[in-house]
Amino acid sequence: MQEGFYWVQAGIDPPQIWYYLSQFGWYRPQSSVPVTSTYFKRMAYEIISDRLMPPERYDTAEK
Repeated sequence: MQEGFYWVQAGIDPPQIWYYLSQFGWYRPQSSVPVTSTYFKRMAYEIISDRLMPPERYDTAEK
């Protein structure tokens, strides 16, 4: 798995965007303490998207 942002969901909870960092695990929104991959699986979290990519820069001044 690549480092980056992913949509994550557990059960019927609303989906959230979490950050994955290979050395430490998963970071929830507004939390600086990572969740380990083992805990992530145990709590039935699922990755529901591919890695999110930043939008391409769109500069209106170039037109």
